[in-house]
Amino acid sequence: LALFKDCSQQCLKELAGAMKQMYFGPGQTVINIGEVGEEMYIIGHGIVEVILKDGSQVATLHEGQFFGEAALIRETMRNANVRAQNYCDLYKLDKSSFLDIVKKHPEVLENIERVSMKRTGDRRKS
Repeated sequence: LALFKDCSQQCLKELAGAMKQMYFGPGQTVINIGEVGEEMYIIGHGIVEVILKDGSQVATLHEGQFFGEAALIRETMRNANVRAQNYCDLYKLDKSSFLDIVKKHPEVLENIERVSMKRTGDRRKS
């Protein structure tokens, strides 16, 4: 996962240990617009749809991709709905676990900030 590519084995172990596996069925909502974000998700299996307030679908995310990472680095309201398209296994990393890991492994924060800034820039262009 590009998000964790510069991480040590120890860092990866801690990240894996902090993640909680969650299951969602077709049509089930993972994230709602307007919620305060407290976690990010990595897709282990399945497909999710990212849907804006106007109902337009802006992305389809698959196995190995992630979403919600901005919530780990700043106070943020969710700006899209994310819904399971089929049966999904997701891995949730919450903010408090993330902050504990970052204290020991600051490279994780740099990676998330870089990805989040790129995604914000990509959204502004479209």
